[in-house]
Amino acid sequence: MGPFPVREVAAALMSKGFEKRENDHTHYHFIYEGRDIGVSTKISHGEREIGIGLVKRMRQQMRLDSNSDFARFVSCSLTHGEYIEVLKRHGVIS
Repeated sequence: MGPFPVREVAAALMSKGFEKRENDHTHYHFIYEGRDIGVSTKISHGEREIGIGLVKRMRQQMRLDSNSDFARFVSCSLTHGEYIEVLKRHGVIS
């Protein structure tokens, strides 16, 4: 698994229900049924690629089980509905 372009990762986050907030970094917060449920990740300004080390940190913050799940999330083969099921399985959403 190679690095992921930041633009693709950001687009996948936004398309699956994350809200973008600019601060010292670009923060993404997952919004479920109109509220922030405490799942978030960030991408540093100026970052061009998300390498394997950052993939691991981001997928843990996003409550994904593996780096391959992160790859599926970015490539959109993991749907919004499937992502919600992952969050339910982890007890983030009841």
